Amino acid sequence: MSLFTPDTFADLVTFTRASGAFAIAEDGTLASFASGAARLDWQAGSLLSGLSVQRRTLTLDRGQYSLAITGTGSVAVRIGGRVVATATGATRRRILVRADDTDVELTPKGSVTAWDMRKAMGLLVEPARTNLLLRSQEFDNASWTKLRSSISADSATAPDGTTTADTLVEDSTATSTHQASQSFAVSASATVTQSLFVRAGVGSARNLRMVIAGNVSSNIASAIFSTSTGAVLFASVAVLATTARNIGGGWWRFSLTIAMGASDSFAEAIIQMADGTNAFYTGDGSSGLYIWGSQFEVGAYPGSYIATTTATVNRPADVATIIDADDYYAATGNSLTIAATAPAGLGTQVLAQWDDGDESDRVRVVRDASGDLRVIVTAGSAEQANLSLGAVANSAFFSLSLRWMVNGFAASLNGAAEVTDSSGSLPAGITTLRLGADSAGSQWGGHIAYITPRPRVFDTTQNRGMAA
Repeated sequence: MSLFTPDTFADLVTFTRASGAFAIAEDGTLASFASGAARLDWQAGSLLSGLSVQRRTLTLDRGQYSLAITGTGSVAVRIGGRVVATATGATRRRILVRADDTDVELTPKGSVTAWDMRKAMGLLVEPARTNLLLRSQEFDNASWTKLRSSISADSATAPDGTTTADTLVEDSTATSTHQASQSFAVSASATVTQSLFVRAGVGSARNLRMVIAGNVSSNIASAIFSTSTGAVLFASVAVLATTARNIGGGWWRFSLTIAMGASDSFAEAIIQMADGTNAFYTGDGSSGLYIWGSQFEVGAYPGSYIATTTATVNRPADVATIIDADDYYAATGNSLTIAATAPAGLGTQVLAQWDDGDESDRVRVVRDASGDLRVIVTAGSAEQANLSLGAVANSAFFSLSLRWMVNGFAASLNGAAEVTDSSGSLPAGITTLRLGADSAGSQWGGHIAYITPRPRVFDTTQNRGMAA
C-alpha cells in the first residue's frame, strides 16, 4: 500500500479534522478543503512553466505528477519507452514515477496550445493553529491601522481565485514607511510566525518588509522579501527563520519567525512596502502591492492559511490513521518505508507511529527539537531502541526505511548505512498506525508522500534499497 495515489487514499486512511482548511489543489490553485477532508497538497508552480509545447524529456524524482493540456490534441507520457498516460483536453492525468532521476518523455500530437504539470507534495498533516489576526483578508477594515498608505479593496484576484485581494497603496510622504498593521495579545517568550500572500502590484516596483514588534520597544525584528523572485533581501539578527513559497500566478507566501521578548504581552504585525531594501522612502502616491491572507500564529513555521473575520479562528489538528492497520503488522517483526517533507521549523515532530492505543507500546519515527530524525521503540513503557539517523533540514524531502524484530532494530535514511541496535524487546498489542502524529498529540506539520508498512523484516540490502 502507499499514499502515492490520491485516487485510493480514502480506501487506505481514516482522516478527521473538525474544520475546513486550505491547501494547494491539483490544478495549482489555493483551495479550501471541507471539514474532515484530507488535504493532498500539490506544488503551486508548473514544471512546464515557460516551456513551449514540443517533444521534451524531463528528469523527475519519484512521486505523483499531474498533467493537463489545452487544445484538441494530446500529449503521450512515456517512461522507459512505454506509454504510461495520455493527456487530452482539460482532464488531468496522473503519472506515477517510481524512482529518482527518471526520464519522462512528453510527446505532443495535434493541436496543443498549452500544458501544465505539477508534483504532489503528499498528505498534509498539521497541528492545531490559531490565526490571531482579525479580518485576515480585509485590509480596508478598521482592524488594520494604515499609516501613510491606503487600501484599494477587492482589486485583484487572490490565490484562491476570488476577487478579494487588496492593494496596499503608498502615499507621497517623504522618507518614511508606508504600512498597514494590527496589534493583539501574545504570550511572553512565545515563538511566533507572521505570514502574508503578496504579489507585485501597481506602479513602481516595491518589495515587502514584514515587521514583528513587541510592546517592549527593543523587541523588534524584520525581513525584506523580493516580490519578483521570492529572495530574502534582508533579515535582522532577531529573525529565527523566513520562508518564501511560490503560490503561482505571481503570488508568494512569505513568513517571518521570531521569539517574543520575556516582557512582551502584545505584538504588532506590520506590513510595509520597500523601495529595493529601503522601507523609509518617498512615496509617489500611486504605487503599491497586492496583499491577501495575513496570519499570525504561535509556532516555529507558518501553518496553512486560516481565514478570519470578526474573531480569531482555530484550525484543529489533522488526524490520520491507516484502516485495518493490524493487517500490516506481525508480532514477530516488521518493516516500514516512508517518504516525507520535513516541516519548515523545528519542534518535536512525529512522522508515524505504530502503537497499542497509547504510548506504552509503540514504534515511532520522530524529528526532535534539534532536527535529528530518530526511530524510537518502546515496550511496556520502557525504551528498547533509540536510533539517531542524523539531521534532516527544514523543508527537506527524505526517505526512510526501518525494520525491527527481537534484538534487531535498524533504519536507513536516504539509503545510507543502517543505524542499528542489537538488543531489545518488541512492543505488544499493536493495533494502530498513525500518520503524522502520536497518541499524545505531537504532530508532524509537514507532508507525507507515501508510506508502506510490511508484516515482514527486510534484510540490510532491502532496507537500504527501499530508502534510497
